[in-house]
Amino acid sequence: MEPSKSQSWDRRTPRQRVSASGLPRRHRDRLYEPLEWSDEDRTRAYTVWFRLCTGGPVVALRGPVGTGKTQLAAQMVAWACDEYTAIYRTFADLCAQWKARAFDGGESEGDVVRSLVAPWLLVIDDLQTSYGSETEYRILERVIDKRYGEKRPTLLIANFTDKALAEFLGPRVCDRIREGGGMYSMEGRSRRG
Repeated sequence: MEPSKSQSWDRRTPRQRVSASGLPRRHRDRLYEPLEWSDEDRTRAYTVWFRLCTGGPVVALRGPVGTGKTQLAAQMVAWACDEYTAIYRTFADLCAQWKARAFDGGESEGDVVRSLVAPWLLVIDDLQTSYGSETEYRILERVIDKRYGEKRPTLLIANFTDKALAEFLGPRVCDRIREGGGMYSMEGRSRRG
């Protein structure tokens, strides 16, 4: 994938780009520790990364709470930041950012969309935190559609079953996931304790 014009001028170090990505500190700090992943986790990580890098612009990662989805996404952000830029947002934060900038801040919706299309990788976590409003869905669909059109990889993460995630995303987004991306599951017990 080709970087955008703004990315080609980004002179920050990879670590600085990771810090600016919006990843929570808990997950950033774990990036620089040895990976304690099972062979299955490692295979899944490389498979998802391969899909993101090879024209699968929309990949979904789903599973129960605590199975390592966000930490896997943090690793994707770090790998992306070796060369490009990445943004991590929870869905709630993305919607709040949209509201603050487009409705309260005087920016056009187009400006907000461009800011979310510009980074090479966008991770949207915690889709299940949605209130289910039509506005939230419209925001998500618009951002995914624009990134899809620009061939920018997007990683979606949710604590949903396959069926619930497909219902939440709707047929348009699911169709984009099917085209070279994929929906991956992380199952098992919580790793938090």
